Amino acid sequence: MILKNRLRLVFLAFLITSCSNDRLDVDVSDVDVKISFRDVRSSIVNSDPDKLVSEHTANREKIGELYDYLIGYCFRIGNVDDTTFVESIILYRQDTIMRDVENQIDSEFSAGMKDFESNITTAFQHLKYHLPKRETPEYIVYLNSLFRSNVFCTDKNIGIGLERYLGSDNHVIKKLDPTVFFQWVKDGMDPKFMERDVMTAWIETNIIEEEKGNLAERMIRWGKVLYLTEASLPKVDKHLILRYNEKDLEWAKENEPAFWKYLVDQKMLFAMDERNNMNILNPGPTTPGLPTEGAPDRLGRYLGWTMVRNYMNEHDEVSMEDMIDLPYNTILQEYETE
Repeated sequence: MILKNRLRLVFLAFLITSCSNDRLDVDVSDVDVKISFRDVRSSIVNSDPDKLVSEHTANREKIGELYDYLIGYCFRIGNVDDTTFVESIILYRQDTIMRDVENQIDSEFSAGMKDFESNITTAFQHLKYHLPKRETPEYIVYLNSLFRSNVFCTDKNIGIGLERYLGSDNHVIKKLDPTVFFQWVKDGMDPKFMERDVMTAWIETNIIEEEKGNLAERMIRWGKVLYLTEASLPKVDKHLILRYNEKDLEWAKENEPAFWKYLVDQKMLFAMDERNNMNILNPGPTTPGLPTEGAPDRLGRYLGWTMVRNYMNEHDEVSMEDMIDLPYNTILQEYETE
């Protein structure tokens, strides 16, 4: 009797271990990742005028291309002499609208970024665990992009436009021109998406090459990006990985077979129609053109993520690095709807 009970306990333990087996639930405590965080926004806004030139020089040396993007594209200052640079920054500081934006950034992120930095470091440890030969960023930089970018990546660094994570209820966001910043854009300016956006931007810029092929190829390319984002942030809710709310994800799950049938019936999977592909893949208020109402945007990305996720769950022998190079047809052929 005692032996039988012990066998039952061993079998039960085996079942529990098997059921909880998750290839994304990994121990990254020994994964070495070195990332520095640099607050360029604060150095521009708060440095004494006589120190602006030295800050300007230091930023160029440390984060070169990313800093040139900020100064050239976002601030529209360009490659100017030191005197002109200082004068331009002083004028920027005196602008009442920009002072309000900067004050709101200070208020929203006044508690500091320690939790964010810890979470992002852990996320890159996860990514490094799965892709040990791939590079991780040297610097993650806090910026005010003047609403031009959520996250911008070079091959070495990541810039975060903090002003685009103030939240849709913030009065600065509410005041943005509604003909440029539609309500769905403002709704997406939520700090809960920041960690996800950083990882997705790095992965789609530096790991998964852009595809110019048919819709199926591009959907699965996005599926790989999102699956690696999920692997980097395995504890984050899936709707956040997809940049959805919970209701949007539930809609996508319930209507996945109908969406697949629509793509097949309309012969869209292998089409090169750029307008249709953009409708299916790109951000917007909805995914346009579908016969069913209430669809969230970017359903093509959701379906690509589901395809890649299902494939990887069925193929433990396929590594993350192997997955990156898998032809899209290999994944597409194994996809099945309920």
